[in-house]
Amino acid sequence: LKYSNFNYNYLIHPSKQFKEYKNFVALCYKTNTSKSKSIHYELLQKLFVKKNNLEFIIISNYFENKELLFLSSFKNVHVIKDMDKSNLFVDTFNIINSVKFVISIDTAITHISGYLAKKTYLLLNNPGSFYWGINKEKISDYPNHKIVRQKINGDWTSVIEDIIKLI
Repeated sequence: LKYSNFNYNYLIHPSKQFKEYKNFVALCYKTNTSKSKSIHYELLQKLFVKKNNLEFIIISNYFENKELLFLSSFKNVHVIKDMDKSNLFVDTFNIINSVKFVISIDTAITHISGYLAKKTYLLLNNPGSFYWGINKEKISDYPNHKIVRQKINGDWTSVIEDIIKLI
């Protein structure tokens, strides 16, 4: 019922509310739906240090205090708390529309970025969802997507290394 009278105009005319993030990289490293799809936040240290010339905006909700403390220790990492509180995916959609490109483990985020034709790096666990194919690095539905997969189930370290090389 909360969303029954929701106005979906943001899909046609995205807000300029987050235009200050135009030079940022959106990063989603966790999901509440699956631990195996999520990257433990401490594994991101190498990405933030090696790519300290990039500004990252974290697209996520529900942070633990120690996680926020870790993220705040990097000058190039920014967190928006209470995203999407007014309506489902509104802030997420508008942030993705504003940023340079997206890195995400979450396929909902990558579908949004695909809709917006954003350059996107989809980080997949092993095995990944059937939708993204088996061993494909590209998908015809989203020509601006690059798929980076775990070679071994649970090995996010090599995925982080690969994304550092790619960006």
